[in-house]
Amino acid sequence: MIEATHRHIAPTMIRLERDIDLVFRGGKRLRHSGRLPVRYALRDLDEGECAVMFIFIVPKRTVRRANQRNTIKRWFREAIIRSAAHSELILMAAERGKQILVSIKVDAPPSATMHWDIVVGEVDAILSALALVVSKNQGTGS
Repeated sequence: MIEATHRHIAPTMIRLERDIDLVFRGGKRLRHSGRLPVRYALRDLDEGECAVMFIFIVPKRTVRRANQRNTIKRWFREAIIRSAAHSELILMAAERGKQILVSIKVDAPPSATMHWDIVVGEVDAILSALALVVSKNQGTGS
């Protein structure tokens, strides 16, 4: 059994083109109680890789200023770090030998409709839905 050594784990970001392609071409839409579009792909976990990886998409068309786009991405990373569900999801996926690649698309600028409390709620809903996906997948196939 894998044990968590630290409760708050920084999210690992998706950087490789093949991983990004997998999420967008072969991934599935995540049904969750939040309002942001989320896609995920589930595959076997390779040795030395993180069990859960994220990519945050904040389109320039939606959020014009780069500093606002970066602020939103920082909020999501910090909300994931603070979420206890993140470390539990990593352990659950690793125990089952699975890797989850997650894409979160943010479609609103920081404002009254997109602020820290909303981000925390979205992250909790997303991580809970991903935990259900992993628990239903009993280590067979992708």
